[in-house]
Amino acid sequence: MGYAELFSRMWQSLHTDDLYDEEYGRDALLNLKKMKSGFMNFSDASPLMCKRLGECGALSLLLTDLEDPKLQVPKLTDRSRRHAVKGTLGILHNCMRMQVENRQLLRDDSIVELVNCFTSSTYLIVKATCYLVLAYIIEEDDEEEIHDQCLEFLVRMLEDALKNPDHVRKRYGFTAGETINALRHVLSKDSNKTRLTNRGVLSSFRKMLENSYSTTEQVVAIECMWNMAFVDENREAILNIEGMVEALQENASTNQDVKIKQACTGVLWEVFKGEDLEGDGEGGATGGNRPSRKIVEHVMISYEDSSKMALSLLKERIQLHGFNVWMEEDKTGGDLITSMSQAVENAAVVIVGMSSSYRNSLGCRTELSYAKRLNKPIIPLIMEANYEPDGWLSEIETNEPMYLYLDEGHLSSFLPDVMHIIESVSPRMSNVAQRSVQREESEEEDARGDQDAEDFTDDHSSHELPAEPEGAHCLALVAADNEPPPYQSHEETVPLTTDTNRKSFVPEKALKWSKKDVQKWLKDCGLAQLKKKLSRYDGEMLGQLYAVSQTAPEFFYSALRQDLGIKDLLTILRFTKAMESLGGCF
Repeated sequence: MGYAELFSRMWQSLHTDDLYDEEYGRDALLNLKKMKSGFMNFSDASPLMCKRLGECGALSLLLTDLEDPKLQVPKLTDRSRRHAVKGTLGILHNCMRMQVENRQLLRDDSIVELVNCFTSSTYLIVKATCYLVLAYIIEEDDEEEIHDQCLEFLVRMLEDALKNPDHVRKRYGFTAGETINALRHVLSKDSNKTRLTNRGVLSSFRKMLENSYSTTEQVVAIECMWNMAFVDENREAILNIEGMVEALQENASTNQDVKIKQACTGVLWEVFKGEDLEGDGEGGATGGNRPSRKIVEHVMISYEDSSKMALSLLKERIQLHGFNVWMEEDKTGGDLITSMSQAVENAAVVIVGMSSSYRNSLGCRTELSYAKRLNKPIIPLIMEANYEPDGWLSEIETNEPMYLYLDEGHLSSFLPDVMHIIESVSPRMSNVAQRSVQREESEEEDARGDQDAEDFTDDHSSHELPAEPEGAHCLALVAADNEPPPYQSHEETVPLTTDTNRKSFVPEKALKWSKKDVQKWLKDCGLAQLKKKLSRYDGEMLGQLYAVSQTAPEFFYSALRQDLGIKDLLTILRFTKAMESLGGCF
């Protein structure tokens, strides 16, 4: 049993009828205080602990404290009872801050109503913890009054914390960083973006751009501004804060921290809608004009990191059809905003991997908003089970149906539709893809003629074929004693007549091919250029490779490119087709 699982046992043993009795419950109450302090410290440092507390039912037990008549607000004048409530709220705050799954779990247990009752407490640390908890769980459909009170209190907490050198206001007991993280979560609801601006929070964010604040604090503050800038009236408010634009530009240009640079660029991009600050250039959120570049139309894939693996597989499948695909492989460095904007501008169509994580990503929102501004066709893919686009993502209108993409089976079912959409929205790109395939095919025909002579010596003396019987349209093999049959082309096989003394090709014995047989097979398939790359493969190894293509196709395509060095798409397509035709042989 783990430490989190001990919570229930300790809770049950300490919660007796006389727990709050001044004479008989003193020792139990002291032990309960120590227990809560321990769990509060551990949950503050360990996301795994927070997850386990949610899974083992500990959080539901904590909510019973908030329902206990002996712990209601009028009773908190008693120090021990006040500590009991503080401990409960502290653990709840950590568990929701650290684990998203716990938030819905607690909402189902009516935590909003329970916690909101304690906001009337005159003890600031109790009130402050209540509002931090509420920041992580209130939703759009909760009462507006709860939103307003929560935002007003948190903004005041932040202002007070910033007045102190260590950015902590002792009477609240929380740092500026803890407060601004709660504000960041509240901003996931668009209706709160304007509420916060109206309460003057931008002045605090401007102050946090100064050097006296930690990188972590600055990143969160700037990301909050980025989020607020998605609302039109907030853009004007940001422009009106003295020195704000200059501070953002300076950090975007000179700050050594990548996250700060990216967040500042994101704010400026949204504030100026991607246009030059002077209004006379095409773009550059930091004020510079973009260099001229050649327009190369492509399919763009917009995604959040949790969907990267699945959408990388989709990218490979589309590329196999000859189309150019743009997908940001590294989202941790470089000028992502400029890279994104150019990708969107050159996109014939944008494929979007929608999920709750995508909705919460500032970069993804900037990306998709820009695509809609340019009227790019959108193909939506749902990457999360039971997810329906919500928040700002629900406002994105598309003319295409949504496709569920949770596994490779889904990919196979919707890929033909996606390819049809791509071809229909961009005949120009389809023609380029077709010409690319034709060019590669021509180059390979030339390469085969040059490589056949030097790569392979056709020596099959031990498997010599006798003359064909008249009228036969297939090749037959003479089976040598104790030797596996060599490879033989069988694309247009016709069964031999029963009176022949020869055996027809037996697919099951392909596993016994020698290395030379595999080389012969490659040549007959028009893949002579792969003979060197597959020189060590016999029938058994080829069979293993085929098994990988069926059970782990993503790894299979990766191996073709990285391990075998097969780079061009047409060759991959031909080799895959040849492998599929051998399916029955293995």
